Amino acid sequence: AGAMVEATMGVLVEFVLLTLFSRMFENGAANPRIFRTGEYRTRGGLLVPGAFVVQLLLWLACVTAMLCVLPLVTPPYVAACRLLLRPLEWFPRLELLLVALVGPCVLYAFQAWVTDDFLKKEGDPG
Repeated sequence: AGAMVEATMGVLVEFVLLTLFSRMFENGAANPRIFRTGEYRTRGGLLVPGAFVVQLLLWLACVTAMLCVLPLVTPPYVAACRLLLRPLEWFPRLELLLVALVGPCVLYAFQAWVTDDFLKKEGDPG
C-alpha cells in the first residue's frame, strides 16, 4: 500500500504544495523567476545556481510535508489493496511477485513520470 499511496495521493499532495508555495513566494519575492520550476538560466542563457538551490529546497519542503500527510491517508489504501489482491490469495508467489516487484516498479515509474512533468520548465523542450 505504501507504493500505491505515495505514487498517487503523494504526487497529488506534492503538486498542490509546490503550486501553492511557488505562487506564494513568487508574489512576495523581489525576483519571482527564481521560484518558477525548471528555470535555472537567465534570458541570456547563463546558469543561476541560486535558482536551482532555492527550487531544490522548495521541492524538499514539499516532499517532507507530503511524507507528514501520507500516514493520514494510508488506511483507505490498505483496504483497497486488500480488495485488489483478494483474487490472488490462492497464489501466494504471484501475489508476492506483484506486491514486491511489479507493483512498486510500475507505480514508482508512474510517479517519476508525473513528477518530472510538473517540475520541468513549461513551454517547448530545449
